[in-house]
Amino acid sequence: NATTGIDFGYDAQLYEDQIDDMYWLIADGKHLIQGIDMINPDTVLPLGVHTQTDGINAISINSLENFDENLDIFLHDKVLNVFHDLVQSAYTVTLDAGAILDRFELTFKVKSTLSLEDETINQLDIRYDNSNSMIVIKNPNQVDINSVTFYNMLGQPVFNNSEIGLADNLKYKVNNLSTGAYIVAVSTPRGKETRTVLVK
Repeated sequence: NATTGIDFGYDAQLYEDQIDDMYWLIADGKHLIQGIDMINPDTVLPLGVHTQTDGINAISINSLENFDENLDIFLHDKVLNVFHDLVQSAYTVTLDAGAILDRFELTFKVKSTLSLEDETINQLDIRYDNSNSMIVIKNPNQVDINSVTFYNMLGQPVFNNSEIGLADNLKYKVNNLSTGAYIVAVSTPRGKETRTVLVK
């Protein structure tokens, strides 16, 4: 049986880096293939990323085979403390050139039937209006919002507001931003909703 450590006959070590590459990190080594016995909500699989130039990168799942359909797959960005559902969409992030070995990991969660409260939170429409330099949040069900934070891809907050309440339409002017991808994090009593937006 394979483990999360190095297993000869299951794991394949990476010997040749590509210009842009991603790999499993096992016992501080880079691997193309990681064999594992069982995946469950306690499983954490560290990922390494290498990019040749600064810029926007997307991390996604190309296909799934022999995977438990009762599990969701999340990419954990430890710098931004964001868990992104990779089955739903690619994770877009701006990275500096070089090797990034301690920022990303795959985590897993048992799928659950959405409660009415979860569905209400999922109806938040979070976007960035480039023509008016504004964060726009449409909140038709008036979810109680604790805070709104706008992060650059280095994990630095460039805007925060924690005096919100139950408004159904929120707009925040955010000026003088560099072009690139940002993350809007909306904190509610039920958890945090995040969206990646592009400032042009």
